Amino acid sequence: MLRYLLYTIIALASLSLQAQSGRVLVVNKGSHSVSVVNPASLQELAVIPVGKGPHELTVSDDGKSAYVANYGVPAYGNTISVVDVQAGKELKKIDLGALYRPHCIVYKNNKLYFTIEANRAVARYNLASSKLDWIAGTGQDGAHMLVVTPDEKRLFVANRVSNTVTVVETGDAQPGAILQIPTGKGPEGIDISPNGKEVWAGNTRDGSIDIIDVAGGKVVQNIAVGKSPIRIRFTPDGSRVIVSDNAAKEVVIMDAATKAIIKRLSAKDAPMGITITADGKTAFIAHGDADYISLLDMQKLTFSGVVKVGQNPDGMVWIP
Repeated sequence: MLRYLLYTIIALASLSLQAQSGRVLVVNKGSHSVSVVNPASLQELAVIPVGKGPHELTVSDDGKSAYVANYGVPAYGNTISVVDVQAGKELKKIDLGALYRPHCIVYKNNKLYFTIEANRAVARYNLASSKLDWIAGTGQDGAHMLVVTPDEKRLFVANRVSNTVTVVETGDAQPGAILQIPTGKGPEGIDISPNGKEVWAGNTRDGSIDIIDVAGGKVVQNIAVGKSPIRIRFTPDGSRVIVSDNAAKEVVIMDAATKAIIKRLSAKDAPMGITITADGKTAFIAHGDADYISLLDMQKLTFSGVVKVGQNPDGMVWIP
């Protein structure tokens, strides 16, 4: 009887851990799919075929639907895959027509904001009306990653070729108005602080990060970080910033307030995409060249496990 109770307690504890841990969705650029990962068991639970060369994805607020930007390879992609997360299948592809190379994609209030690299532009798809309802040119090359301000009135777009971050107004006052902010060389990874006051842009060709004041619309600080800070992610509480330096094969943890480097973690394989649990206790890092994601314990600041996924994983999202 005691042994049975012990086994029951262990089983319930395991189920509780898995229930709390949620799932990670990972796009596999090389195998044209999305992996569903259980971080508690360190297992790939499902593989969902999507469009060619998916690079980034986003999820609805309820976590039931995922939207995947199909960048395309070798031909230019022009679709967004709609995925039923619970059923584990692609429902349909949204045809973007003459808009090519969708890359970064962000869900906000039943709308999808995304970059269109080949068109040097950003666009919005309204899920309620099933229509593209807004598009704005950036006039810059390499419109790759973007962030949306908490009030949804502006976008910040990292242009990795033109060495700029473009600010695009999305509100009713001046929709489409733009401001070009000069940055370091090759800005790509970008994130906005949870309070909406700062945007951090990683310059992949000079190893620095530019801190942009959102209200003032200008770079207020440039920080030397490493070799190629390709992805940046704030923790949910805004206290720390995680940086993937793929050229140095390092994950850099920074203090968001002081801008100081807290720790450099050597990675066996080059890090790329980043996502973090809602409680900020675990981060997930994609290692594209080695086809796996690693778990990073944000309290101990050590790697705590790996999960094998598809070919060339990159963009990820956490679903509680």
